[in-house]
Amino acid sequence: TMSFTLHILPGALYTRRVLIYLHEKNLFQSPFLTISPPLPTKPTATPSPSSNPNNTNLPPAPAPKIPKPKGPLPCLTTPDGTTIHDSLAIITYLEDLCDATQSLTHPPSSPTTEQNRNRETHLHLHPSSQKSNITITTKATPTMRGHTAEERARNGEIVNLVDEATTFFELAARNGSAMFALLRRQDLRVSKAALGDCRKVLMKVNVYYLDGGRFDDLKSKERAAESVIGTGNATVTIADIVLFALLEFAEKMYGVDLMEGLDGLRGLYERFKGRESAGVE
Repeated sequence: TMSFTLHILPGALYTRRVLIYLHEKNLFQSPFLTISPPLPTKPTATPSPSSNPNNTNLPPAPAPKIPKPKGPLPCLTTPDGTTIHDSLAIITYLEDLCDATQSLTHPPSSPTTEQNRNRETHLHLHPSSQKSNITITTKATPTMRGHTAEERARNGEIVNLVDEATTFFELAARNGSAMFALLRRQDLRVSKAALGDCRKVLMKVNVYYLDGGRFDDLKSKERAAESVIGTGNATVTIADIVLFALLEFAEKMYGVDLMEGLDGLRGLYERFKGRESAGVE
């Protein structure tokens, strides 16, 4: 049986990114996905009134512990044995599979030459895992990177900024948190400077989330309404997930409010934490 195995470090920031993504993408119940170690609980966040009462998007049933490959976590092992260690690389890989196989199973009525070429290339590159890929994406939600080239570029821009902010925050934590005092020599000046750099980057991100939208300058007001993150059927992007994971981690793990004075980020955080995916641990 061809399957994907996700090796995680429970409670870690980068693991949170992937788990929230899997829930939002509706991949938790795929029979081709195993999470090791198994998640102990199902999501606990209160679903919104508009949520599907028959939702079965819960963590997979417990499975025997699987030896993890060498390297950092999270790590995704693909059906052919390939290992992917970076959280954003894992998310991008799964998103690529979903986008490609959804176009294979639901091709446009009048495909362009490029779309035909993309499908032929995918079939050529993934002949042995085609069945598994299609099955894992049967119930997946639509693309989480944007529907247009401009939206996908904006999503990538925000993801890169948040990843930069995350690097600065980690540097601040390692040099200024008692949690690392026994592991390394602390340097409060470095910690303070890194935290300041983190906030400078987040100030740039904040602009995109003012008034709840991050594509408002790229599309019509009708489409812009879809980018207001709530607890219903809003369009969630990978950028939203990566940003929420950082804001939550800083607050819950270190007691640091990265949203102070940044109303756009505060709004995203308050709305996102009510989603079912935020309850995945």
